[in-house]
Amino acid sequence: MVKTYPAVMVFAFAAGTTDGPGEFDFKQGDDQGNAFWKLVRNLLKKPGDEQKRCQHPKPILLDTGVMKVLYDWALEKMKQRMTNTLKIVKKILDGF
Repeated sequence: MVKTYPAVMVFAFAAGTTDGPGEFDFKQGDDQGNAFWKLVRNLLKKPGDEQKRCQHPKPILLDTGVMKVLYDWALEKMKQRMTNTLKIVKKILDGF
């Protein structure tokens, strides 16, 4: 059985892409994270052990899927929409 986990943003996400670098000393390929940004992250929402295991070896910058500070940082309905879409695809493929 496939298990999904709540959304996260990892340190490499903040490092930018091939079209330009990120800001604030984030680096692509970082598998350790930055102590300052880990402190900021933990003040907002410290990621749980299960979420860390899911994302390993990428260190989590923001655990957006479960963050509720001021508002929901990620849409919970996306999981349900994805599940429904996969059910439709399965029914279509079963028909062939």
